Amino acid sequence: MKIFLYVDNYSPKGDDFTYGGIRKVIDGFATALAACGSEIIVLCEGSQDSIFTTKSGYKIACFRKNKIEGMFAISPGLKQYICEYAKDNLVILNGIFHKRVYAFSRFLKKKVYLILWLLTIHTTRQFLKEMHI
Repeated sequence: MKIFLYVDNYSPKGDDFTYGGIRKVIDGFATALAACGSEIIVLCEGSQDSIFTTKSGYKIACFRKNKIEGMFAISPGLKQYICEYAKDNLVILNGIFHKRVYAFSRFLKKKVYLILWLLTIHTTRQFLKEMHI
């Protein structure tokens, strides 16, 4: 089984962790799962299409964002990739209250069948306390 980890903003080569903690979390999670023998693909959106294999053994598939479609849409290349490769596999959406994560969840629900997916929330305890969660 392949495990796909979606995060909107990720380094296409897995080498830049200066922008927020989510990149560090996803790198650690992907590295640990790959070390256990799973085939891990981190899905992200950026300025161009690329596929890169990290030293830790997981792949990063980056897809060019379509700026015309707006924030509530995901890359057409990402949609095609998911339809071709994610059937009968697991997709994990990473984020909290993010427009592209929402758009991706709607895409998985409506357009693609037989794909298991779940949402992981990455936030601080203070935020959860303020939201009474």
